[in-house]
Amino acid sequence: MKKNILIFSIALFWLGCKNDNSYQFREIETPSQSSGESNLFASENNEVYLSWVEYLNDTTDALLFSKLRKDQWSEPIEIARGTN
Repeated sequence: MKKNILIFSIALFWLGCKNDNSYQFREIETPSQSSGESNLFASENNEVYLSWVEYLNDTTDALLFSKLRKDQWSEPIEIARGTN
């Protein structure tokens, strides 16, 4: 379900960027594994970032992000890790 919401969000983002009616959609796999709390962000430089919380085990989670480059997500970078 969360993956579908992400795909829909990306599609809406791209729709807002185009000025013509020739829209093409294709699915881009997300770099997350077992995750939640995703956030899609576009910078002022038109760079697109995805952040999310990866559930590592019963007590530990990690906050990661990835950058969209040439229709592919970069390798995830861990920002923080913790138990709370």
